[in-house]
Amino acid sequence: KVYLDVGENRGNFRFDSTLNEYVPDPLGNFILVLLQTGDFQSVTRLESGWQFSYRPRRSREKTGFWKTFLNNISNITYVKVEEQSRLNNIGDIYLLNLSKFHNANTSLRSIYTINEDLYYNERNPDWGLLLRSRYRDILSNQFLDAENNETRIIWERFFRVRKRFWKRKLNITEEYKNTLNKRWVTAAPSRNQNVLSQAFITGINFRPNVRWQIELEVERGIEKDRNSNSLLQVNYWNVRPEFAYAIRGKARATANLSYLQVQVVNNPFNRPIPFDMGKGKKAGNSWLWNVRFEYFVSNNVTININYNGRKDAGALRTIHLGKAEVRAFF
Repeated sequence: KVYLDVGENRGNFRFDSTLNEYVPDPLGNFILVLLQTGDFQSVTRLESGWQFSYRPRRSREKTGFWKTFLNNISNITYVKVEEQSRLNNIGDIYLLNLSKFHNANTSLRSIYTINEDLYYNERNPDWGLLLRSRYRDILSNQFLDAENNETRIIWERFFRVRKRFWKRKLNITEEYKNTLNKRWVTAAPSRNQNVLSQAFITGINFRPNVRWQIELEVERGIEKDRNSNSLLQVNYWNVRPEFAYAIRGKARATANLSYLQVQVVNNPFNRPIPFDMGKGKKAGNSWLWNVRFEYFVSNNVTININYNGRKDAGALRTIHLGKAEVRAFF
């Protein structure tokens, strides 16, 4: 892994001096380049996925309670297996002998993905429920630097309720999210983590007319690293208002703000906050704002103006980034 400095706000990574590592950042100044070793090896690559869905046809006839209940339930299940292996017996790979997968001795990269969505009243525009699960088991074993090789399990589960009010002009969602993020790095045990995150999210979307739209999202998060050698608890508040105004066929303007407050509740080992916690920010208050304007001169010519601002906790200065462009389509 080689990180190249391409200038402020032009990259997608930044170097965090507290963590002493490069972390993702859409307004960063580094890009990641992977250099090949030039050592060619025979590798078998397999990608196999299955999707199962259950969506019963809606019936206009009056039915009993249980039949109505089952008709309102829908489900989507997605399973995928990815494997890059140096195993000599390629038959074990193509015949999906999973006991040979996910092996640090033979696998360069191995991923298990299991997604599950369970809906109630999915087609009802006024209210509905959603249970969602996202599970990924990832083995990365393709780098010469052993500290870059790791095994990670990410399991995200959440429950969402949505409801519309006031002639469908006001939409409110309530969500509870529970996420497990475990990482093992054999060459660097200090990087091991076992983070359990919980978040409560309230979303409000108000559209009084066709021109105006107002959104507000408030999130409260509680995150704990339960690794006995690196105990840490971080709580945060994240508030995100957004305003949008549009004149059909003429112009569109949006403005949004994100305020993030991160608090360290328990830190017996005096650790810096890892990137996987606190939404990638340090303790304190972080601000991010954006204003965007689009004007349609004609069907073939548009004018776009975009401005981003950011003030991170612990940062020495505020970052401003503006861009304007004219696009012509022929």
